[in-house]
Amino acid sequence: TIPDDLQHRESYRVRGYDVDLHKRASIPTIIQMMHDAAMEHVLKLGLSAIELEPLGLGWVLVRQQLQVHAQPALGQTVSVLTRPSGRDRAFAYRDFYLFDDSGNVLATASTTWLLMDIHSRRIARYPDFINAWLDRSQTPDFLPRPGTDFPPVQNPEIVKTFQVNWHDLDFNRHLTNFYYQKWMLESTPPEILENYRLEEYRIQFKGESLLGDSLQVCAEALEPGVFAYSAQKNGQEITSGY
Repeated sequence: TIPDDLQHRESYRVRGYDVDLHKRASIPTIIQMMHDAAMEHVLKLGLSAIELEPLGLGWVLVRQQLQVHAQPALGQTVSVLTRPSGRDRAFAYRDFYLFDDSGNVLATASTTWLLMDIHSRRIARYPDFINAWLDRSQTPDFLPRPGTDFPPVQNPEIVKTFQVNWHDLDFNRHLTNFYYQKWMLESTPPEILENYRLEEYRIQFKGESLLGDSLQVCAEALEPGVFAYSAQKNGQEITSGY
């Protein structure tokens, strides 16, 4: 059982700017709700960028696996429960659960994180106070860890180019992970986005993008309703999705 202080819940109301053309919370909105809840939690724990930046450290998302059972509707109130769910050497894990107001699970996500040295841009060692926090988060009750097997994009059917602008950056001064996910989803054929509902989505990050970078996002249908994605910078893959 995870201690109470290592669990956090935030409530959200699905507003007009959160929904897609079907008047349901869009997938990017669901991702934002989850990540916002995580930010509120680390602020509460004293493990946010406010405390870590003076130490030259920052959290970096490495992988995320999202499962969506239903998208909440316009005007609906939902809540996100998030909690750290253990560690494996350098990797730290955090789980998310999206509930409706009756307690039904609408979506879940498991995530993998690393601590980065914001000056060298390399993996950093955990300070003692973070190690103590991670050790307390060990639990057998966790979502399946994010998968590591991502099929390559070999014959892209859609290629879109996106520019990293100022308002796309986060406090680590690189493209925030939300935009990679949004841009990959934007590279799905419109007829699929309009007529089908996303059930599962995986993403992994291999590099970072900075202000002014240009990314080519490619998508390939592997089978009906299943797509592989790749985001490339200067011909090198920095993010893959599935």
